[in-house]
Amino acid sequence: MENRKLRRFLDSTLGVYSLVPLVLLVALYSFVVRARFELGRWPKPMQPDPESLSFRTADTHMDIVFWLGVGTLCCFLPWLLTLCLRKQMIPATRTLWLVGLVLPWVLVVVVWFLDPGKYVEWFLD
Repeated sequence: MENRKLRRFLDSTLGVYSLVPLVLLVALYSFVVRARFELGRWPKPMQPDPESLSFRTADTHMDIVFWLGVGTLCCFLPWLLTLCLRKQMIPATRTLWLVGLVLPWVLVVVVWFLDPGKYVEWFLD
């Protein structure tokens, strides 16, 4: 019984830690879409500065993206430690849950390094 409670706790903790990078990507790209509607074209690095956008909640949206980025960086180490703890204490019989937990982090790394539309660079410039 105790083992099941511990597994449920660790799995839910891992799930929350894995949601943070997905929420970051949704917030970033929703900001890009809002900028596209404001500008009439897709933003490019240095053209225009994200802070110069004039829609009503631009500052709030930028703050949300910024703090989600900080939260994503802060969540990686606890996520990794919880994942290792879960694997040591409760061996998994299926690895499907692991794929679901690792995929958001891989997606963030891919977007960060490939940056298909240079939107991360535009946001950070």
